[in-house]
Amino acid sequence: MAGYNYNRYGDNLARKKRRYFFLKLVIALSSILGVFMLVIYVAFFSPFLQIQEVNIEGLKSVKSEEIFSIVDSFLNQVILEPISIKPQKNMFFLDEKLLVSQLKAQFPAVKEINIQKNYPHTVIVSINERTSWGTWCFNSEDCRYFDNEGILWGDSLRSSGALLLLVDDMRDYENQPRTIDQVFLDGVKSILSGLEELSIQTARLEIPIGSIEDVFVDTTENYRILFSVNSDIDNQIKVLKIFLADKDKGFEPEYIDLRIEGRVYYK
Repeated sequence: MAGYNYNRYGDNLARKKRRYFFLKLVIALSSILGVFMLVIYVAFFSPFLQIQEVNIEGLKSVKSEEIFSIVDSFLNQVILEPISIKPQKNMFFLDEKLLVSQLKAQFPAVKEINIQKNYPHTVIVSINERTSWGTWCFNSEDCRYFDNEGILWGDSLRSSGALLLLVDDMRDYENQPRTIDQVFLDGVKSILSGLEELSIQTARLEIPIGSIEDVFVDTTENYRILFSVNSDIDNQIKVLKIFLADKDKGFEPEYIDLRIEGRVYYK
């Protein structure tokens, strides 16, 4: 019968190695967990790098309290309700692009926004508002400002002074647009530029009801010029120039119609 050699020393050594391994594993996991908890605390709960002050610059027509309200709501968004983690409240995690997007969505009068972080606790929001090019009125009643990009915003008086263009849009809308359709915007720009070259001053523009292409211009000389934005505006201006050059200074029309290409109709 073969003898059985029991090695108590080797068995104890193996157990010690296992205990040592598990001890190191526990220490390592505890260290990782501790570092993780420390990072969470520093990032979301400690005063370190927490946003404590917001400064807003460049406002003209938009009210500062309205901007502050949106910014404050954004900074205090909670992602884990039980422990109330607010990542946007931290300077490092603040998502400037998302904040800019939300502000522009709420305030169409704002054209550009720059957000600057002044560590450790201050955020500066610099705002550049749009410059009004004129007043766009729907059915002669509800008037809004618009700029040369076709963005509509705010509430405007129908008569806003000689420096602002007045447009009466008589078309029917189920919901008022937030922007001017590009065809009419480009057409209006070309018309005004061409009339300026001819030293014809504009008092008012009208887009008639049901129109898909017509723009009527009331001049300060008390006659109306009819354009089509679906035809070449430059050619319409050239035809107008030739037509007026052939008339004497006492010419006082009621209207001049340029909508048929290469032709002029007047009364």
